[in-house]
Amino acid sequence: MEFNPRVYHFFRWKFGEAKWERITSLGGCTLFLTDDHFVGCLGPDHNGIQGDSMYITEYTVGDWYEYSMIDGSFNRFVAEYPGLAVPLAICPLIWVLPSMS
Repeated sequence: MEFNPRVYHFFRWKFGEAKWERITSLGGCTLFLTDDHFVGCLGPDHNGIQGDSMYITEYTVGDWYEYSMIDGSFNRFVAEYPGLAVPLAICPLIWVLPSMS
């Protein structure tokens, strides 16, 4: 047993069969979640973003993570923003995504 096991399973809704189907790829796309809420999905052509991955923020602990469906790795990282630092208690963690229009 791992000390902090974080295993994610991904599913797609099959409309014609009215059931969930487990998937092992997002077709190169990437999901973004913040504090257990869906934020967005980017296609496979974005530099610096790993496809078939999920990026997660956890406001309660102020952490940023990347989970890879390719190899099951789960990594914490630091997001750096230009400008003044704002205490976490004042400003929740957010994702700023490029335009998807």
